[in-house]
Amino acid sequence: DQTLPYSVRISNEKMSFLQNGVEVAYIKYNKLYITVVEVLDRFTIGSASMGGYFDFETSELGMGVLWRDIV
Repeated sequence: DQTLPYSVRISNEKMSFLQNGVEVAYIKYNKLYITVVEVLDRFTIGSASMGGYFDFETSELGMGVLWRDIV
């Protein structure tokens, strides 16, 4: 419904997230596409198969990057 402020449209190939009828993010072929991202505390990239994770963390000094091993 185009009158809803937030909605989700799902097809066989794509899941779209809409705000006031405008697509602001979507997932297609195992990838997430988004127009704006705001991370409040931590953003993590990695996997167990990589042996760990890079954590992008905020602090009172700004942002830092830490490696976190698989435990």
